[in-house]
Amino acid sequence: MKIKMVAAAAAVVLSAVTAQAVAAGTWTVTATGTITAGTDYTGVFGTAGLSLAGLTYAQSITSSIDPALWGREEVTSYYNYVFSNGPGFTDTVTLNGHTVTFTATDTDNGRQFISNDASQGGAHGGADHVTTSQSAWLAGGGTLEVSNFVYSYDTAFVPTLNFGQTILQNTTGASFTTSASFTLTGTQHAEFLGKIDVISVNAVPEPEAYAMLLAGMGWVGFAARRKRMRS
Repeated sequence: MKIKMVAAAAAVVLSAVTAQAVAAGTWTVTATGTITAGTDYTGVFGTAGLSLAGLTYAQSITSSIDPALWGREEVTSYYNYVFSNGPGFTDTVTLNGHTVTFTATDTDNGRQFISNDASQGGAHGGADHVTTSQSAWLAGGGTLEVSNFVYSYDTAFVPTLNFGQTILQNTTGASFTTSASFTLTGTQHAEFLGKIDVISVNAVPEPEAYAMLLAGMGWVGFAARRKRMRS
């Protein structure tokens, strides 16, 4: 299994926060928010030894949802779940002015989970829930582990059990439990945990919605200044 890392300028952040499924049989879950704890030990995102706490981030994970490619599958009237060992994935993270993309050729342990029990009235005591989580061993002995998850028992935000649907949801309300995580070990080492302010599934927001995403991450002023400089 190989992992490729490509650094790009912060100007390509649009590709991270508006990513959509790149092929049939995949979904893309994008989280934007603020890091609560983390360190860039080797300069993966530009500065070795930098504390990442308090920085805004975007993490976009694209994974297969084809049950034929996963070790296990569970489907009920209120959740859809593929998990265990599985195919490859990509993870794009933007923070500290850097966008970095990782591509893994297989998943040693992963899960793709979607539930809409809250949207159905909570008859099973469950929540509306979106989770993507993967881990992969690196050829050099390190690991890559990434995840985005959001759930709410009180706020209905998942209309169907279709992994291919589009969702764009502000998750700052008290009813939401959220978490984004990133851990890279080996010759390159960085890790963080973050809260999620906006979650999107397969979403390419309209300009107004994209402005909301940027506002949530404090980037509207930056974008406006760039526009004025070009005019």
